[in-house]
Order: sequence, then C-alpha cells, then structure tokens
Amino acid sequence: MQGACLLLGILTALFVSSKDYRTTPYRVWLAIPVLLLMLLTFTPLGYEVPGTDDRNWLMIPLLGKQFLIQPSELLKITVILTLSHHINKIGQRIKKPLPLLGLCAHAVIPVILIFLQGDDGNAVVCLIVVATLLFIGGIPFSYALGSIALSLAAVPLLWQRMSSDKQARFLCLFQVEHYRQTTGWQQDLSVTAIGSGRWCGVGYLQGGDDHLYARQNDFIFTVSGEEFGFVGALILIGLLTAILVLLYRTALRASTRTGFLICGGLMVLIATQAVINIGMALRLMPVLGITLPFFSAGGSSLLTLFLGVGIAMSVYRYRH
Repeated sequence: MQGACLLLGILTALFVSSKDYRTTPYRVWLAIPVLLLMLLTFTPLGYEVPGTDDRNWLMIPLLGKQFLIQPSELLKITVILTLSHHINKIGQRIKKPLPLLGLCAHAVIPVILIFLQGDDGNAVVCLIVVATLLFIGGIPFSYALGSIALSLAAVPLLWQRMSSDKQARFLCLFQVEHYRQTTGWQQDLSVTAIGSGRWCGVGYLQGGDDHLYARQNDFIFTVSGEEFGFVGALILIGLLTAILVLLYRTALRASTRTGFLICGGLMVLIATQAVINIGMALRLMPVLGITLPFFSAGGSSLLTLFLGVGIAMSVYRYRH
C-alpha cells in the first residue's frame, strides 16, 4: 500500500508541476472538499485508530476494501495555499485591523478544527505554519510580539486544562525514572534502540527486538538509527535538509509573492514535523503523534506532501 501511494504521489507531483500555479485554482478545488472531509470526522463516519486518542480519520469503502484517510494532512497543505493567496491579495492592507482580523480568523479556524479532533500534534504543527506565514507575510512586528506574549501567558491555563496523560508526556522528559515503565516507555525503548545501532547499525530488517510501538510511523527515525546506525540517521537528516534548502531557494526565486509564501509554508511544515518527530525519538520532545515527512508510513501524509512538492516545483518552473 505504501508503495502504491509513493508511486501515485510521484505522478501527482509531476502532473501538478506541469500546471502554472499562478492560474490554476488549487486553493478553490481543495478548500471546500477538504473542509467537508474534516467535518465528516465529527460524524459517525469518523474513525479512531486503535492505540491513539484522537478521532481524525475516515473509513472509506473502495473496491471492496476499507481505506483510511486523514483529512487533517490535506488540510495543512490546503491552508498553506489559501492563506498564501489571502496574504497576497490584501497586500499592504495587512497592517489595518479589519483585514488583519479576517486573516487571523482564516489562520486559526483550521487549527481549531484539528484540535477539536483531538489531534494535538498536527494542531501544533498547523499553528506554527500559519503563524510563520503571517509573520513573513508582513503583519506588524508589534502584533507578533503581542501574540507571543499572550501565548506564553496562556501556557499555565492550558497546562491546567490538559489531561493527566498529556501532562505526563511532558513530565516524562524530565522525570525519566519515574515514568520509565508508564508514559515514557516508548521513548525509553527508542533511545535504547538508537544507541544499539552505534555507527553502522545492526543491519536492514534486523532490528525490532524491543517491540517498540509505531515503529513504522511515529518512531521511524528510531528504525533508521537502529538498523543503519549513526551514519544512516545522519543521511536521513541530510536528505530532509536538502529538501528544505531546495524549498528555500525556490521561495527566493519565486516570481510572485504567493509562490514565495507557498514554498515558505511548505518548508516550515516539513521542518517542524521533522524536528518534532526526531525529537520524540531522542526523548527531547513529548510524544505528539507526528510523522516524519516522506519516511513514515501513511498514505495520506505521503500523498499530500507530494502534492505540496508538485506545487513547489510549479513555482520553480514558472519563476520567470
């Protein structure tokens, strides 16, 4: 299944890259369908994957089989496209209260929808992406500082409203021994497995004796460190860094402000997910259920990332 999604993703990226992003209304084609899919997760059609605490999937019957799709993955790409267009459209009016208020509502609504699904990890990623787009889009620096101050002031309130299980995900980073057998067991096994890989790893498909949960998605970096060692993990980080550098260069060469913002948003999305995912595996970040871009198992994540890459390729192709 992952191989089929990879092939479909590559074909999607090639097709999308052949279309001029400046005249192809991807934001219009995606916005309403994605919003409807998100709303369906709050109906009986919504599905909670065993082992998770969020209801952010849809079970779709197709060709006699049941397929799971995660609308929030497509929403993250969609909000980058729509918000980039919105920022470009209002231009210098971004510094006026009314246009800025509409822009903030546009940015916050997707975050709230993902948060209401219970998917805190993707909500955090989406929040970082839209906040960065607003910042590089030109909102007044004083407003940005005010938002940061309000966010920091809200931390104690949010902490009090968090469940004990979610609080423990943070506490286990500092009280390792206390949570080793409970909330911190995944990260404890992850760090041990990565350490066992040493320089060159234990060998392809030779790891996994620790029975670590979610090795194929949330802890795929653990697999790279265990089976391919420090060298393999470094190569993986190098590949992701190369993608980020290419997106950065494409953003600088974009012929339009919208193209610049789209590439910037994609760069922040991939970088944020990579940092959180690798941080989870190394016990530097709490477990938030974030996939490692292009490496973790998951058709929804892979297809939407390739969709984003295809649009970035279009930005590069039509840079003149």
